[in-house]
Amino acid sequence: MYGPLDFVSLSGEKIDIHMLCPRNQDWIYLDTQLTDKNGRVQYTIPKEKSLPSGLYHFRMVVRGDHTFLDLFMSVVPPKTEAVVFSIDGSLTASVSVSAKDPKVRAGAIDVVRYWQELGYLIIYITGRPDIQQQRVVSWLYQHNFPHGLIFFVDGFSTEPLRHKTALLANLHQKANTF
Repeated sequence: MYGPLDFVSLSGEKIDIHMLCPRNQDWIYLDTQLTDKNGRVQYTIPKEKSLPSGLYHFRMVVRGDHTFLDLFMSVVPPKTEAVVFSIDGSLTASVSVSAKDPKVRAGAIDVVRYWQELGYLIIYITGRPDIQQQRVVSWLYQHNFPHGLIFFVDGFSTEPLRHKTALLANLHQKANTF
């Protein structure tokens, strides 16, 4: 049984993965995956269905109750230059994870816009868990930060700096893989 206050992971659930076709705006079914014990799925787009550079809209639908999560994936060309910003304590004036609307650090928006105007891909990282995705995205939008890719740590952490460092190392490795 599911409900709006259900914070239990959807482990062992079937998730249908769909992508919005950029040409005709129809949803394309890609695959069904089972969630792991943490309620997550991993899906790799097969090489024969690889996508050109662009922004893609995906929808993950829980078969059990038809709830869904919309997400966006960017495919960037090789050698794309990027600049990474840590949200917590760098763009925000504090590192409080529970603050509803943390104050923006003076000049932070201008710094991010500067790099965006130079043509860099903007990447945001946060030590916050992905359960706060909507709050973080809303905060960036509300304060007029430029669009960018946002990466969260897995689960809750008592060592967010260590997790952010590992996240950066992982992103760097993946960028050099392709």
